[in-house]
Amino acid sequence: MIRPIVGDAFDCDALRYQFEEIDVADKYLAEATEACVNETYDDKYLIEEARYLLDAAILQRDEIFGRASRSDYDTIDIEVRQLEAFLRKHA
Repeated sequence: MIRPIVGDAFDCDALRYQFEEIDVADKYLAEATEACVNETYDDKYLIEEARYLLDAAILQRDEIFGRASRSDYDTIDIEVRQLEAFLRKHA
């Protein structure tokens, strides 16, 4: 059974990217599926990873404010809001 926190993690663009592009390439995950993440990572790890990605996204959003296109800013802002909602629910 897939834990709810894993399903919610896949709803966050930043966490999904981490699983699909980084963790698979670095061989932390065999594949970027909910089942594999469920088996590989405990809740504490997912929460810590979300906090790390949130800090990075906030810094990136603040750095590009007024310098990047509105769509770039909005993309990062969506990631920030997704991670904040994830952490409100699970941290």
